[in-house]
Amino acid sequence: MSVTYRPATSEDATAYARIIRAWGAEVSDWIDPMDALAPMAAFWAEVFRQHPTWVAEEGDAIVGFANREDHHLCGLYVSRAARGRGIGKALLDLARSGQPRLIAWSYEQNRAARRFYRREGFVELCREREPGTGLMNVAHLWTRQA
Repeated sequence: MSVTYRPATSEDATAYARIIRAWGAEVSDWIDPMDALAPMAAFWAEVFRQHPTWVAEEGDAIVGFANREDHHLCGLYVSRAARGRGIGKALLDLARSGQPRLIAWSYEQNRAARRFYRREGFVELCREREPGTGLMNVAHLWTRQA
């Protein structure tokens, strides 16, 4: 089945939240429990109204998304079943289209995300310990080549 990409709408927020919550369950050995579905979906619905967001659809199911706020990639998630097929790269390409630079944060423990960003031309910019959780957050910078 082919994957299509389109701008997200606030109606996509629940599917978005489900993907994030599923990822949280995958990494529950090091990350705090995710918010409940309804408040998380409400949060993302508001974000979608304010900032560019794209979804990847396969059939009638949303299998991934990317959200950008200014020069920051604020979310890039692909469902477990859809990973390894170029969907994350396609979403990233949409998010960085027309941008001179992009910053993406990922947790130090999220080795797969950090490998992905390095492969896509990002370089480590800095590290910050997240207040409350104590998790190390790593900033990655991508700059468009002239």
